[in-house]
Amino acid sequence: MSEFTRIYVTRDQLVQAEACPDGLKAFDLCFPEGEAGVNTREELVELVQGPMGLWVGWAQAKGLLVIDLRGADLRGVNLRDTNLRGADLRGVNLRGVNLRDTNLRGADLLGADLLGADLRGADLLGADLRGADLRGADLRGVNLRDTNLRDTNLRGADLRGADLRGADLEGADLEGANLEGANLKGADLEWANLKGAVGLK
Repeated sequence: MSEFTRIYVTRDQLVQAEACPDGLKAFDLCFPEGEAGVNTREELVELVQGPMGLWVGWAQAKGLLVIDLRGADLRGVNLRDTNLRGADLRGVNLRGVNLRDTNLRGADLLGADLLGADLRGADLLGADLRGADLRGADLRGVNLRDTNLRDTNLRGADLRGADLRGADLEGADLEGANLEGANLKGADLEWANLKGAVGLK
């Protein structure tokens, strides 16, 4: 696993970045001393899961926080409705994890293990999922628009109602996947394995 870069954020920095009142309230609740020090990936996971979970993506966009969870084992972690926009999740283990309604826009999930994960309603617009394992994952209603899914394993995945417009699915394995109601307009399915896939017109 790569070295973790320590994170240090103060309340004053959040104020200067024009954080919303709710975000400041959550920060005060988590860090009453007015400063946040995150020294390990484990501490970062705790931060993401706690009251600050909804604002970590905003903090990263503002350059205050780097969500680096490369290679982390997050099995059993509840990440529902979390803001992980732009997060570095390369090679992360998310087997069976609850990621419902999670913001993963632009996240790097290269080679991630998402076997059986619950991603219903998640937003993965522009995310990189090359080589990820999504076998049996629940992707109903997921936004996968313009997502890189090259060589991704989607065997048996439930993609009903998913938005796959402009997605790159070249070489992806969709054997037995359910694509009922999915929008594949402009998607690249060259060399994709569609054996037994349901819902293709």
